[in-house]
Amino acid sequence: MSGAFLRLFSTRLPMTGWRGVPWIGIAIAIVVALPQARALIAVGLGGGVVLGAVLILIRHQGGPSGPRRGTPITLFPRTVNAT
Repeated sequence: MSGAFLRLFSTRLPMTGWRGVPWIGIAIAIVVALPQARALIAVGLGGGVVLGAVLILIRHQGGPSGPRRGTPITLFPRTVNAT
């Protein structure tokens, strides 16, 4: 479904280099003129910050840390009798 959406709404207008500057100007003019656009951008930025913070906190949960960098990792920390 997302592929069809992207194919339907993809633009064929050149957006690279200086040719994209007028489009940025149009987007800024819309944001300045429409308070709804400002609210949507503020909510989007705020949601992105919150999502990023949550993902960082989930990744760095407490608990025993792994071996530090430079510490040798051994497969069998105790001696094994192979008889």
